[in-house]
Amino acid sequence: MSVMSPTSAPLVQATSHVRIPPTMPYDVWCVVVACLDFFTLKSISVVNRDYHHEASKYLWKKYTLFIDSRFHGVWARRYLENGCNILMKPERAFRVQDLRIDIQASLGPEHDPAVERVFQMVFAVLQRTKNLKSLTIKAAHYRFRIARALSGLPFPFHLDRFATDLFCDENLHGFWAAHPNMKHIELLGVDTDVPNLPAPLASLHTVHATLAQQSVIVRGSPVTSVHLDGFWQGECRVIRDHLAASTAPSGILDLSMQIFDGSVTSTPYIDIITHLPRLRTLRVIHADIPDRDHRVAVMEALASLQDLEVFEWGGGSPAGQADIFAACSKRCRSLRRITFRWGNGNYFQRRFERESEEAGWGIVQG
Repeated sequence: MSVMSPTSAPLVQATSHVRIPPTMPYDVWCVVVACLDFFTLKSISVVNRDYHHEASKYLWKKYTLFIDSRFHGVWARRYLENGCNILMKPERAFRVQDLRIDIQASLGPEHDPAVERVFQMVFAVLQRTKNLKSLTIKAAHYRFRIARALSGLPFPFHLDRFATDLFCDENLHGFWAAHPNMKHIELLGVDTDVPNLPAPLASLHTVHATLAQQSVIVRGSPVTSVHLDGFWQGECRVIRDHLAASTAPSGILDLSMQIFDGSVTSTPYIDIITHLPRLRTLRVIHADIPDRDHRVAVMEALASLQDLEVFEWGGGSPAGQADIFAACSKRCRSLRRITFRWGNGNYFQRRFERESEEAGWGIVQG
């Protein structure tokens, strides 16, 4: 299914009737408009010229092109063309700052002229988004074709954020060179071709890596926030060495780890976390650690984080979570919030907070 959704943050429920308070100052109403969802913005934009002007600033700020894998061939191409046509108007493309392109369908054989035409439309849209700051590109097919276009075409924007599951091989060299000031990079593909990753990047502060090898992008850059999706036990020291090579004066302050390998025990905590003493925020998803010695090693590693302020733990047994809470709540002096998650997708949570080191812990509802 194609989803073409230029959306703003869904903070206000969509409505077909918009009442504008007659006594509300215009400058106050402008602040309100910045918090509205797409459908309310759409309604406001037809009230009068002034409100159209304010709503238009946010109406096309975010835009998503998503082609579901259930479609293929001519139908997938048609949906993608329709989504591109919406942004062909310069007044819309000019306002887009966050563009997400997710093509999970097969559009047809790669060298089919019809496929080439639809990709020319996609790249034409990119060339119209002059104010683009954030770009996400994911594709189940045509990855080399897309990467070569990103490197070879002259795009007018300069990105702050880039997320992709494209292979980061030599086909992306030109793209990395054209965007040396990116601040946030997400590598979502299972791609081990790390020699072609850009490094160092002078403004890079946030990295999301799907593989341990991809954490090499941290080296020589002032990275302070790292998200690791998964790794083997034997890769912990490689990750540690990469994170230690961040040039940020504070080092790594924010770390997220999703550990899906059931054989991984206390090694990430000993080899990675204990070498990041300035961590302020730590988020971990990890299965239960049944071995008592390993569990003690994990608690000792966590208790060493004296600057830690926010800690989130997903997974594990109630007994394991209780042990972790007992260790962290008493020994991490700066800790102010602990959240435990469990259930399918870590849907359920229990959060504890305190105002100071001397204050007691309270349970936060919701």
